[in-house]
Amino acid sequence: MSFVNVYIPDDSWFNSGCNVVPRYDQICIVIHKYGNQTPGIYQYRKADWLHQESDYFLDIDEKWRLDSLGYGDEWEPSFATMDIVEKWKPLALPTNDNERLLMEVEKWFDN
Repeated sequence: MSFVNVYIPDDSWFNSGCNVVPRYDQICIVIHKYGNQTPGIYQYRKADWLHQESDYFLDIDEKWRLDSLGYGDEWEPSFATMDIVEKWKPLALPTNDNERLLMEVEKWFDN
């Protein structure tokens, strides 16, 4: 058996490039390196049909905003790769809320 020490920052924010990545499908708060750096809610995803080149953060906050304005059907999924992320942290929602949101995101791609 092998043992490793993992140090998690007290504020739970991970800098991009620190060799720590979220768990697949994990909902996170992300701050971009560029622009106004307003935190957004994203889901970490492995490379797939949306972005084949690398793992990425899917902007799920954007979809919810468009849904609230009645434009959700026109959503073109956007994402952020680690090279444009300044820092991220797991959202750490209560289990029931996290599962509900993960199921909602998966329904968006059922087609």
